[in-house]
Amino acid sequence: MPWWAYTVPFLGMLALVAATFLESRSRRPVAPRVALTVHCCTSAVIFTVLALAAGAAAPPADPMAWAAIGWIVVLSTFGGYGLYWLVLRRSGVVGVNTLMFLIAPVTAVWGALMYGEPFGLPTAAGLAIALTAVLIVGHGADRGERAPAADGLPACPDLTPAEPVGSPRTTVPAPCGRP
Repeated sequence: MPWWAYTVPFLGMLALVAATFLESRSRRPVAPRVALTVHCCTSAVIFTVLALAAGAAAPPADPMAWAAIGWIVVLSTFGGYGLYWLVLRRSGVVGVNTLMFLIAPVTAVWGALMYGEPFGLPTAAGLAIALTAVLIVGHGADRGERAPAADGLPACPDLTPAEPVGSPRTTVPAPCGRP
């Protein structure tokens, strides 16, 4: 595998973090289905351009390749990213980041059970660290604590309007009085 292939997941996560911060700064909440649509369309355009540039834009003939594509679309895209945006909308950035701590442990356990990958002492230590982080963040959330916003101002309260967005009586306030 070429070295640059290892940057693709990093760039994907970087884009997801940037989108999360942009969404949290938005004056109007973005519906999870809209965020997922933008994600899917952007990904389709980028990967189509990359496939055309590499000369590999022909659809696969193997039915197993289509099964893998279906798996990725349904579980990873709709399940993973759809759930990400839904949790972001309902629980905020802290809730999403708490769940992100669980990605590595779940992957390690899944790999050990499904593929027989080794689950040694370093893996168990990493699992313990991740679970401790989740408990610490969850304990703070149980007491009603909120982390301060990135700009140093107090964290925003829930800005979900009582009326559906778009109804004549709905006003969407600026985030915590921010301009």
